[in-house]
Amino acid sequence: MSGARFMRWTMAVLAALALAMPPLRAQSSDEDLLRANKVGSDGPALLAFFRQRTLAEDDCRQIEALVRRLGARSFTQREQATQALLKWGAPAQSFLRAALADADIEIARRAERCLSELAQGPGPALPGAAARVLARKAPREAIATLVAYVPFADDEGVQESVFEALAALAPPGRNVDDSLRKAILKDAAPLRRAAGAHVLGRHSDPAVRASVRRLLEDKDVRVRFRAAQGLAFGRDRTALPVLAALLAELPLGQAWQAEELLFRIAGEQAPGVSLGDGSAEARKKCRTAWEGWHAKYGASVDLARLQEGQRLLGLTIGIEYNTSRVWECGPDGTTRWEMGAAQGISGPMDAWVLPGNRVLIADQRGVCERDFKGHVLWKLEGVSGPNGCQRLPDGHTFVSSYNSVMEFGRDGKRIWQHTIPGSNAIRKHRNGHIVYTQNAEIVEIDVDAKPVRKMPLPQGFWVGLEDLAGDRFLVADSGKGRVIEVDATGKVLWEANVPGACGITRLPNGHTLVATNGQVVELDRGGKGIWERKVPGYARRVHRR
Repeated sequence: MSGARFMRWTMAVLAALALAMPPLRAQSSDEDLLRANKVGSDGPALLAFFRQRTLAEDDCRQIEALVRRLGARSFTQREQATQALLKWGAPAQSFLRAALADADIEIARRAERCLSELAQGPGPALPGAAARVLARKAPREAIATLVAYVPFADDEGVQESVFEALAALAPPGRNVDDSLRKAILKDAAPLRRAAGAHVLGRHSDPAVRASVRRLLEDKDVRVRFRAAQGLAFGRDRTALPVLAALLAELPLGQAWQAEELLFRIAGEQAPGVSLGDGSAEARKKCRTAWEGWHAKYGASVDLARLQEGQRLLGLTIGIEYNTSRVWECGPDGTTRWEMGAAQGISGPMDAWVLPGNRVLIADQRGVCERDFKGHVLWKLEGVSGPNGCQRLPDGHTFVSSYNSVMEFGRDGKRIWQHTIPGSNAIRKHRNGHIVYTQNAEIVEIDVDAKPVRKMPLPQGFWVGLEDLAGDRFLVADSGKGRVIEVDATGKVLWEANVPGACGITRLPNGHTLVATNGQVVELDRGGKGIWERKVPGYARRVHRR
């Protein structure tokens, strides 16, 4: 093997490991969160944590009865039912969420009140962290315990954490755990069937995958999606037409996940369509296009290109500088959480959601991690006026200001800092170097501040920068209101007009998120706006997870 080929092979292996392993800081943060809430991080303590949140059939019947009593004629009975549900705690949340749509206004109102009170404290971050740590500890009974628990997960994010923990605990080549086998064969709970399908669909034994294929016709759409997802990672082509059909059937958040998975499989052969805003017409058009793709390419597409890695949940985080707001919304635009001046945030410039429901934020006061309620959990000292931040795969934190770049270790100590000419668009490149815009150029330097190269740009006021695969760059010009994609020679490969364009993110399906004054917009590959969220301020940055 030549030196160049060996280097490329080594970089590919390191990249795969970076995707497969959570950042060290994330691991530490998970255990810190458990410790802060007096939850042990050893195997027995974690198993006990999930067993306490798992309900028996009698428990479910009791909670269902209490929910009905929220609408009792007697005020005393309504109050007693409310207090009893609060005493049940987290396991009651799935029942209470279902009650929000109850035709009885009193039941819906009291269910909302209960959920609000139960949301105090760490919320879903705690079971999410516990699932990830349990996957790393891998004690006996971990799989059976998580399979039993998953119907009672706090929300979709916790469900995803549990599914990924199960996939880590039961890799494709191992003997099938009885709890997973039973889940896909006969469990009455859809989420348990979904968990089994998600894990066993990628199993190396054809007979095991055949048992999962039966779930592609399950009556519950969530089960069909997880079966198709698992089988796709198991390189089973029967998943493809089901994924296409599900684009018109899944809730929009999961439909986006199915669409992203199809784009990752199809690559350059993907049709130029999108679910967009999730309207019935857009869904039908998208499904038809993907069915056409499957008819043409389904038998020959290389499923080996589909690598396990982080999948998007369809959640969009926006950062508004002038209103001091950081928020996250779902596909329907509904705010999931928000923090701002009331929590001490001032002029935020960048923010990223981290594992464990933590948010890394750069604002006028510095760089810190907060929970979704805005409480500061960790902060960097000695950072003035940052305009960007990134959590790196090794757990380090990259920070930029207008005229400097710096990196901090997991302990918060500064590793290095360099002065650069002023720039509003600075980023740590995937190759480990630093890139920033300066006048009509993208400048690349290494971590010792030594020049590497300069790449030409058209004249503009460049305020957004993202490095893409294939040595390409996405840049935003707020002065002329445009977003362009260029290669290393400066050749413009793609362009779209967005007045006041500032923050930019390229999504796995080839779409582009753009933050601008008064809105966040998603553009398809043709530059057409297909989704937007109006905001009261100037959205400086936008990301999706």
